Amino acid sequence: MQLTITLKNNMELKINNMNINILKAVQIYTTKKEFIVYTIVDNKIDKMILTNDLTRHRRKFGLDSKFLLTDTLKKQLRIINITL
Repeated sequence: MQLTITLKNNMELKINNMNINILKAVQIYTTKKEFIVYTIVDNKIDKMILTNDLTRHRRKFGLDSKFLLTDTLKKQLRIINITL
C-alpha cells in the first residue's frame, strides 16, 4: 500500500507528488527532528533520514538529495490519497 503526498508550494505554484509507505509516513508524523533529507527514484522516496543536522546529511546523500521541513510535511500528511 502506498500513500501519495502532494506538496504545493504557494510561491512557485509547483506541485510535487511522492509516494511513501505507511511506515515512513508514521515515522515522519511522529518525529521531533526538524528536517527530512531524501532522494526520489520514480516518484518514490528511495532513501531518507530525519535529522536536525542538515549540512552533514545532505553531503552524505549526495547531489541528488532534497530536503523538507518536517512541519511542512506533517501538514500535508493530513491530506493523503491511499492507493491499493
